[in-house]
Amino acid sequence: MKKLIRITGLLLVAGLMAVGTESCYKKKDTIAEVFVRNEAGAPIPGARVRMFGESSLQDQQAGEIILDDTRFTDGEGRAVFDYSGYFKAGQAGFAVLSVEISKALPPPDEDLFLKTIMKIEPEITNVEVYVLE
Repeated sequence: MKKLIRITGLLLVAGLMAVGTESCYKKKDTIAEVFVRNEAGAPIPGARVRMFGESSLQDQQAGEIILDDTRFTDGEGRAVFDYSGYFKAGQAGFAVLSVEISKALPPPDEDLFLKTIMKIEPEITNVEVYVLE
């Protein structure tokens, strides 16, 4: 009987340790930093940066796109997107997002526009520099 109680106690302790160890994992932030520069390398403040998901399926109805965020660049030409809340531990990767960057210019100049993509890796700060010309 003592042996049965001892084995049951050890199994209980081992189970509690396994549960406690798993909850120690701390998810890191998933951040996208976009820097917008002109041809000379100077920052462009006030540029509109839109990051969004697009379906890769043609002629088929895609599911709901949940990532669609817009930010404006600061004085350093930087726009920051925090996707930490969207990443789930155990995922194999995060997302490849479409990026649209635009800057309205006074006439007679034409507005600046760039469309590209950015791969967002989970649990790190992803940094890309784009030249708007």
